[in-house]
Amino acid sequence: MPADSAAGPPRDRVTLGEADRQATTAPRILLNVHSGKLGGAERMALLEADALRSRFDLLVAIPEGPLRARFAAHGELVGGTATLPLWGASPRRWAASGVRTLLDAVSLAKLIRRRDVELVLTNSSVCLAAVLGARLAGVPVVVHARDVPKSRLAPLVLALHGRLASTVIVIADQLKPYLRAARRTRVVRIYDGIVLPAQSTPARPAEFGRPLRLCLVGGIDPRKGQDVAVAALAQLREQGIAATLELVGRNVDERFAASVREDARRLGIAGYVDFVGETDDVDVRLAKADIVIAPSRDEWTPLVLMEALAQARPVVASRVGAVAEIVRDGESGLLVAPGSASELASKVAALASDPVAARAMAERGQGLIRAQFSIQGTLGGLEAEVDRLVAPAQVPEERERRRLQTVV
Repeated sequence: MPADSAAGPPRDRVTLGEADRQATTAPRILLNVHSGKLGGAERMALLEADALRSRFDLLVAIPEGPLRARFAAHGELVGGTATLPLWGASPRRWAASGVRTLLDAVSLAKLIRRRDVELVLTNSSVCLAAVLGARLAGVPVVVHARDVPKSRLAPLVLALHGRLASTVIVIADQLKPYLRAARRTRVVRIYDGIVLPAQSTPARPAEFGRPLRLCLVGGIDPRKGQDVAVAALAQLREQGIAATLELVGRNVDERFAASVREDARRLGIAGYVDFVGETDDVDVRLAKADIVIAPSRDEWTPLVLMEALAQARPVVASRVGAVAEIVRDGESGLLVAPGSASELASKVAALASDPVAARAMAERGQGLIRAQFSIQGTLGGLEAEVDRLVAPAQVPEERERRRLQTVV
């Protein structure tokens, strides 16, 4: 997770009229977003905020970043909270993040009580401060668990979520065992979904482009496998397949990003690799791609695969996490072993050799996404959980009782 996520304690940075906020009778929810960057979990939180704002008064705790201004349209902004480096970090950083998490939890508890917050909702399992703050304040808390981090301390953090949260929402059944939930915590699976294109993708030419356009979307980080993609591109070109590669995403790991650029130069394909960087026109980039690849070493259900299939783009992805729920091998796309550049090149070449079959596969994937992974299903499941925990017309006496209840 980004280093700047260890922000200071939240502050009441009011962006909407205080008198208007005090006059509202809608139940108030605190949405804690771990980052203001253009990531999948952050974009999901923005969609959730848009859905919830019609029925609830929102406070949004979010650090600085490109998406922060968009959240301001959905609720009152307060300062971001510390997050835990669940993807691995030095003991010193863990200690610093842990201390800031405890301090932020106390500050959040005070904010929750002062502003009569009825429920806390987090968009990521790195947001432990929000969970602790909610429990200290005696209000229910809903946690999104979207992946299983690999740090040695991550299982402890996930276990705390399982014991402290009112509800933990997982995006795949495989995540449930990591939570070790106590009896008081409800664990439910709600798929992350996407906003489906308004109309079906127009018919495409029978042949792929020349050169073959490959696209990989994701922050440049070892987990996303950009180095594997570059190595596979080199193999494709050695086989006589003219192909290019677009890498769309910010540099999460600067050292790794530099090594990927060096790999491209060393393999003689630097001119065929485009480092696009972070952009908000991902849908356009996907639409122009012939094949979308996701050679990840470790993740669960990346939204970009759903977005690619929603546009009927052929996909090749690593067999990791719950990817197989989206990319059903040979049916809606092709799967490869994580880290295998040769297998990735082979599967891309197979699709390139038969574009008609590749597009038929992609159209089956499009049907799967429309049937099971629409944002309407995701938001409906979330709102059902919120309604279960927050009484729409809660009386002041009940609110005060919940504020003063003993936290076990």
